[in-house]
Amino acid sequence: GEPEPWRATSLADGAFLLDTIPTGPIVIEAEKRGYAPTIVDALAPEEGVVVVLEGLRDLAGDVLGTPEQLARATVRIEGSSIWPPLEVPVAADGSFVIPEIADGVYGLVAAAPAPEGATDAPEYASIPLENVSPDMQVSLALIEAVRVPVAVRGPDGEAIPSARVTVSGSSIGILQQLGETDAEGLARVGPVVPGPYFVHADADGYLPSETVVVDAQIDVPMPTIELRLVRPARIAGRVLDEHGQPVPEARVSVESDVLFSPGESMVRARTLNALLAGGSLGVTHGIVPPIPLFDEDTAGPWIEGGMLTDRDGKFALGALVPGTYRLHAVHERHAGSAVQVVRLRAGEVDDDVVLILQRGQPLTGRLRDTNDQPIVGARVELDDGLIVLTDEYGVFDAGLHKGRRRLVLRAPGMIPQAIELEVGDRAVDLERTLEAATGVLEGRLRDQNDRPIAGARVALFPDDGISATEVTYTDDKGLFDFDGLTPGGAELEVDHRDFAPYERRLRVPASDGRFVEIGLSVGWWLAVHVRALGSGDPIAGAKVRAGDQLVITDAAGDALIRRLASERVDVAVEAAGWVRERTSVERPEDGDADLVVDLEEGAAIEGSIQDERGEPVAKARITIRDRRSGELIAEVESDAEGTWRVDRLSEGDVIVEAAPPGELSEILAPVSENSDVLRGRVTRGVDLRFDRL
Repeated sequence: GEPEPWRATSLADGAFLLDTIPTGPIVIEAEKRGYAPTIVDALAPEEGVVVVLEGLRDLAGDVLGTPEQLARATVRIEGSSIWPPLEVPVAADGSFVIPEIADGVYGLVAAAPAPEGATDAPEYASIPLENVSPDMQVSLALIEAVRVPVAVRGPDGEAIPSARVTVSGSSIGILQQLGETDAEGLARVGPVVPGPYFVHADADGYLPSETVVVDAQIDVPMPTIELRLVRPARIAGRVLDEHGQPVPEARVSVESDVLFSPGESMVRARTLNALLAGGSLGVTHGIVPPIPLFDEDTAGPWIEGGMLTDRDGKFALGALVPGTYRLHAVHERHAGSAVQVVRLRAGEVDDDVVLILQRGQPLTGRLRDTNDQPIVGARVELDDGLIVLTDEYGVFDAGLHKGRRRLVLRAPGMIPQAIELEVGDRAVDLERTLEAATGVLEGRLRDQNDRPIAGARVALFPDDGISATEVTYTDDKGLFDFDGLTPGGAELEVDHRDFAPYERRLRVPASDGRFVEIGLSVGWWLAVHVRALGSGDPIAGAKVRAGDQLVITDAAGDALIRRLASERVDVAVEAAGWVRERTSVERPEDGDADLVVDLEEGAAIEGSIQDERGEPVAKARITIRDRRSGELIAEVESDAEGTWRVDRLSEGDVIVEAAPPGELSEILAPVSENSDVLRGRVTRGVDLRFDRL
């Protein structure tokens, strides 16, 4: 448990005294009814500590609607000091009050869901209102709303109950709508007002789904959005020294070509527990959203740059997405191991990874500024994942290393440096000087009517590859500014939900700063109409990917892609049971564009693969090629029973090829067979057999 704190009550003049406390750093927490709790750091003994309490305020407003709507309406608030979202009832006259909240920025939305049991009754909601402060008088008008129907399925199409479904007006933001699937894997999330929404799902034991964009409409029935979840992969192994003995507390760093966050659920759960213990969750009325349990497949504590092995030198990484992973181990008494590459498929487990540490030489150094003063607290980042800080003399000790190493030197307000060196049979000691980062960039955003654009996200990506990405938001005058930048080339990106994305190249000067004027346009829209080839019937639920946007077609087979900025966009359309189509669309000279995509009903082919004894072969690579051109059409792997299937093929003659998995490729020969596929039918019985070499 936590130590018993020292307590004192302030006097009429606000003075307080804490005595008999030990010397050294302490944390002072102050609280009083009607004020927000405040925490300050101090160094005992110390006099004149000032603690400023911020008063809490009531946020009041009105909901506009009919008496029947107001009778079942609630207002939900979320923001600076309120998590999870807090719901308050609405009075008969439409008024509501959210008492005693801290100053900050909040989002509010009103909703009047259907009465319990009346699933066909009309539902209402307001347009979400963001950037609200407690001193504002808020009005929320109820309008007709809908629910987003979602089906969550597993890798084999099975229903996933108790999956969490999130519907949000932006890819990252507050006021998300949450739902949970029933026993059939279905959920209806809402109510939400008409408009575009981002939808994704996650469930315990699965990786999160991709995020899709849907267009909620009142007058057009929404098709059920199907989201697929896949099983996570796992890596496990040991770290040994050069004598084959296990090394506890070795750091295993992980890099990948795919996005992954092993240990994330562990961190989230521990963070929640810490916040609850410290009383730091702000307003916590209502039901706390589900918090994922500890990841039982991940062994060893996570630290910055990797994870630590246990006392037996073991480590395990769970909840991994399919992809390529590079593992490397380091320890202060050894040089780092060689990098080991592991390639994982969905649900695959590789638990035989062994990383062997080597002998090494010390790597030390000292950092100074241009005034020859030591730089205290600078970060020295090594390519093996190790991070050390300089001491009061600017000195660092990175432990033992061997071979070629890359170091990045960073300090607040300084231009970072990258160094490559070779650690051989002798110790290496560095002396480096860091220069001050003096670059300044300012700018202003305006729309096509020369009006300032507030709330736009502005990101700056320096070209050197080691300087940090800078992010800020424009103020009410459309202004933004960066300082302490590394001089040189950079990429500037601007994003706002009402305008097309903007990018430009520029140079940050070393001094005097630079001011840029940027005009944003709403961009152009692309209306996509997906039809069945021949009949012309609309295809609902098709996935339309244009650039980095993914939108689902509605019941009429239509999808609207907004905020396009490029002169040409690549479009891919796919739907279950139909052949995937790809095309590109040029930006029209005037107005928006329309695209009609005719999908051909897909063919399918399935079969099995066995060895010379008639035993099924798992993980054999099955490729389908066009018999005339030899073009690769599809590639899959056989399952544990040696069976395989390929869907959504175009009609025609094909060659089916099978290659044995890596461990059998030295004793079994590849095999191929000619076949054909017919539109709307499944070609079955393509059974292949490996012969011995």
